[in-house]
Amino acid sequence: MKSLAVGFLAFAPVPAAAQTCPCGQTLACYQTNNYRVGKIRIETLFAKNVPLDWIFKIQELLLNDFTQIKPELALKEGEKFTVGDYNSSHLKFGQLLDARNAGERFKLIYLTSSLQNCNPAALTIDVVYRVFTTDGLSFLTARSERRNDKVSRAVLIPIPGSGNRKLLPQPYVGFNATRGLFGGSKASFKTTGGIINQLEFDVSGSGSSATADVALIGSKEFDDGFINYTQWQVAYSYSNVPGDSIRLKEGILRGQIFGGSHPLGSRGLALRFGASIEGGHKQADLPANTITAAAGPADSRYGAIKAYVGGTMNWGRQAWRASYGLQLGQGGKDVRVDYIKHVVDTSYSARFLAREHKPLRLDVSGSAGLITSRSGLVPIGERFFGGNIQKSFIQGTDWEFNSSPVIRSFPQNSLNLIGPGLPIGGKSFFSINLTLAQTIWYRAAVPEELAREPDLKIKLGGAITTERENAKSSYLDLAPDFKGLVTDLEKLDTVLKELNATLDAVKSTPQPGPVMNAINAFVEKNPDTNIRLIPDALDAIAAAHADKKVVVDQAVTLAQDFPDLDIESSITTVVKTITNARDPFAAAGLPTSELDKQISPLQAIQQDMVTKIPLINDIGKYDANDIKFVADKVNELTPILAGIQLRLSQLPPPQDNDPVAVYASKLDAVSQYQKAAAGGVTQVNQDNVTVRGAERLAVGYGEVASAVLTGLINSIGEFQAPLQQKGFSAQAQALSDHATRVKALQNEIRVRLKKVRIPEIERKANRDVAYTGRVLDVIFREMNLVAISPVAMIDVARIGPLVSPTYDRLRYGLGGGLRLSLVSLDFDVGYSWNPRRLPGERHGAFVFALSVSDLFR
Repeated sequence: MKSLAVGFLAFAPVPAAAQTCPCGQTLACYQTNNYRVGKIRIETLFAKNVPLDWIFKIQELLLNDFTQIKPELALKEGEKFTVGDYNSSHLKFGQLLDARNAGERFKLIYLTSSLQNCNPAALTIDVVYRVFTTDGLSFLTARSERRNDKVSRAVLIPIPGSGNRKLLPQPYVGFNATRGLFGGSKASFKTTGGIINQLEFDVSGSGSSATADVALIGSKEFDDGFINYTQWQVAYSYSNVPGDSIRLKEGILRGQIFGGSHPLGSRGLALRFGASIEGGHKQADLPANTITAAAGPADSRYGAIKAYVGGTMNWGRQAWRASYGLQLGQGGKDVRVDYIKHVVDTSYSARFLAREHKPLRLDVSGSAGLITSRSGLVPIGERFFGGNIQKSFIQGTDWEFNSSPVIRSFPQNSLNLIGPGLPIGGKSFFSINLTLAQTIWYRAAVPEELAREPDLKIKLGGAITTERENAKSSYLDLAPDFKGLVTDLEKLDTVLKELNATLDAVKSTPQPGPVMNAINAFVEKNPDTNIRLIPDALDAIAAAHADKKVVVDQAVTLAQDFPDLDIESSITTVVKTITNARDPFAAAGLPTSELDKQISPLQAIQQDMVTKIPLINDIGKYDANDIKFVADKVNELTPILAGIQLRLSQLPPPQDNDPVAVYASKLDAVSQYQKAAAGGVTQVNQDNVTVRGAERLAVGYGEVASAVLTGLINSIGEFQAPLQQKGFSAQAQALSDHATRVKALQNEIRVRLKKVRIPEIERKANRDVAYTGRVLDVIFREMNLVAISPVAMIDVARIGPLVSPTYDRLRYGLGGGLRLSLVSLDFDVGYSWNPRRLPGERHGAFVFALSVSDLFR
């Protein structure tokens, strides 16, 4: 299935104008008094929240969008204001702003419009749109299972007119004790079509080092099957980097292929795999007295075959990764396997959100490696060198994992001695790294006024419900029995129309009353059920043909009986009605054969449909008793919600100078959730599948798009203090009692919903929607535009073989620092001490790190 893309357009009530007529309190007043549109402009909640548009250019992004959207709106500056144009322009603006970028899996838009600057003398009024959108943060929401460690300059610093074929340089600077101050640039050139569709390069240099990487890349994605995507590339890498008493140089040409799976299982396990064929030259510049035969060749040809497999699994704010790599290497001139390298790398990351926007982040990683060789020809450049920079097992892959001991108290490549007078570099290693970071100061990405808006949260829940149905529809397309069910509906349509034609032929001549009553039972509305048997069945079939999302729902209505609920399908009722028509037809001397011949086809179609429905849909697997229990409990909410509405109607409206400032907002929140809950109850009673509406009412989609009943209960709780401060203690207690009853019913509904058997298609759709819930939770409760966090670092490492009583000790790194986070881009600076320093080693090393955290895992 294609990745789920969700966009939300939230409409808020239009604030009334502050003036009286001729400016008016309503939209119609401006239209009636022939006002013209003054200015049409936008305000962004980002710009008002924190002045960071110079970094993310969010203001510029929206202004550019608005410049293109504005001519498309029905409202025009200088032209007459009309209510119709105002409403249609709001809708059009939202639709155009909702256009998603390629590969964008999630998009959130919040849009309100208002009228300002009423000028009764000039008869003009301004239209102002207030916008919040995740567009400026879209690089964070790239497709899962794709590369997530690159930041696009096209997002951070938009280049006017930049397109798919532009070369976009990304300059950067860095520092470490080994290389000193270095600088460089990355660039990417993309095109479409062809085996190779992307060029990437990365060059950097300093007074003591130089690196360069160039790659020609092609890729392909797959909607179905085990494989999610594949990528292949031809690349060249050059590196000249010093270490303590050593300089490592290499030039390598690589041919590579990589791939990844679609998420597997309920936890979304994703597998990675790849291989690389490499060849080139490796050189180690060492002092003359350190080069020995046992050290292996310091200057040699290089050839290798590498393969790896890895996987990642996410659970809420926790993520696990593990990888294994195997390398068969050539160390001399002969084409043979001189050494074998094994590397294992694993990591665990978690974010603990005890307080909103102040996460405690824990990152733990562990790596180990081993080199074996019968010939002893292991190039020095292929040995293990430790320090504060990771070394990827295969360069250029979408799945990067460490293949060297990481210890931040040593500069790059400087943990390299296994003993005095022994070879440089190790043939075995392990390292464990722990990093803790606690946010102490932040500016939230979503303004608090928006994060607390109940109308938005309610609409988010409704939008997710819609997207879940869209996801289920996509999975239905892949279900082998879905097309067969559509064919059954077409057959049923033919049989019912033939039956209808037979009845019309009989009605064409005068018939006795009992015959007409029998015919009318097929076509006229039944006073008890309010159903027109054949016309409504044909309408259901037509609706199924028009919208694939309702195919199974209509099929259930037409063919599925629920005896425990005393619910009879349309086909069963038609067959019974045919049987009941036999006697009056026979009494009037009419043949019954034309009616009887429809029974067998109807029953065959029904049996086929009933067989297919449970294979591709949830409805056929729902237990009738569960459905009835949930429906009954939902209906028990009706008098409670009516009681809440009554209590609210007895409260005085907010005053302009109300001493309790939060009274108005809390009253509005309870009112909105009460209306949403009442609407949810109505929807459950109208829906063919009670479970869907009940889930929206009682379960919800996480902390942000929570259950409607949860929002109602919480809003009543938050309303208690303002009510008591205004002297309405009795009303506060009454609402609290109502909330207690709602909570009890919600718990009962939740418990029974857990017992409902969920089929495969429902599980897949829920898994996709769960991602959306996690993203919303991160955006509203955790994501910060800017944050500062103290950092603690602990490292343990060892390289071997363990042959020296001094050098075989565990080496430690203990350090601290500070992290500056810009959304998910983390800049770490600190210092790590080397507490077990050996002669010639440094006291420690400065730590400078730049990383992108995967907030949306």
